[in-house]
Amino acid sequence: MLLLEDQVPYALGARPRFVLEGIAQGWRRQVTYQLRADLRGHYEIGPMTIRITDPFGLVELGRTFHTSAPLTITPPTVPLPDIGLGGAWTGSGDNRPRSFATGSAEDVTVREYRQGDDLRRVHWRSSARLGELMVRREEQPWQSRATVVLDNRDGSHRGKGAASSLEEAVTAAASIAVHLTRRGFMVRLVTAAGEEPTTAWHFRDPEANTGPLLEALAVVDLDRRPSMDTSWLGEAGQGGVLVMVSGALTSHDRGFLNRLQHQGSAPMAIALDVDAWAPGRTRTSPPAAALLSAAGWRTAQLGPGGRLDAAWQELGRAAVRTHARDRRDIRATP
Repeated sequence: MLLLEDQVPYALGARPRFVLEGIAQGWRRQVTYQLRADLRGHYEIGPMTIRITDPFGLVELGRTFHTSAPLTITPPTVPLPDIGLGGAWTGSGDNRPRSFATGSAEDVTVREYRQGDDLRRVHWRSSARLGELMVRREEQPWQSRATVVLDNRDGSHRGKGAASSLEEAVTAAASIAVHLTRRGFMVRLVTAAGEEPTTAWHFRDPEANTGPLLEALAVVDLDRRPSMDTSWLGEAGQGGVLVMVSGALTSHDRGFLNRLQHQGSAPMAIALDVDAWAPGRTRTSPPAAALLSAAGWRTAQLGPGGRLDAAWQELGRAAVRTHARDRRDIRATP
């Protein structure tokens, strides 16, 4: 008979073992087993060890393979309700049509000249009118963009393991990213270390976009830096929907929050009440929701056991109120 044992990390449970009998010439057998993970992350499965014995147990031969297989456990996600994300919030960058106050409809299909563009595509009439080189665009794609910012700094979270506020934040970021992707948004992920390269904006279908986002969130860990990286804020072509999942914030984060406001229209935030994950700890700073609201963000607070879908819906109601207030301000402006 043949004895099989596969090596799996301790976090995934006991090593699966099988005993297979009836080995003969041309013999073939397939076995499967399930793994259960309580924590997201990246793991290596294998290598497999086999032992074979004769029917009388007189001879035993053991071999170990050298091949292992990667396994990524992605964070759980929560279905979210649809909320209003329309109008100027969805377009940005080169994907947004450039409109002109005067001129023909032909002007809408041109953009600024960039180094490397074919000079045969220069639209001289628009270039003369605008005072800069403009080139024709063969088509006008409209692709909505969204940026999900996850605050994973060590000082912003409480608790350890699966019951920590960081895990709640990762689940919230994953749920929001999947929700927006399925609504047709190009979604990128930004953490305390800056933009995640594997989730950078580019055209792809929703299913292909979801994989890199969840895989990047699967390995997010606490970051010891005191402040969020801001190198990505200076990039050209920013805009679109901006959603932040924040832990604890301090007054030193106000500058970062104000700069974020210029990267996307009507920023939103899910603010975790991280002190609720550490009941015995004295609060040393105002809740993150208060700082975000004071900075002009639409905010919903989430604590342990709170419903993310309800918090997301609260953001939607805040968006409607903000939109109505902006319309009143526009009408009141002479």
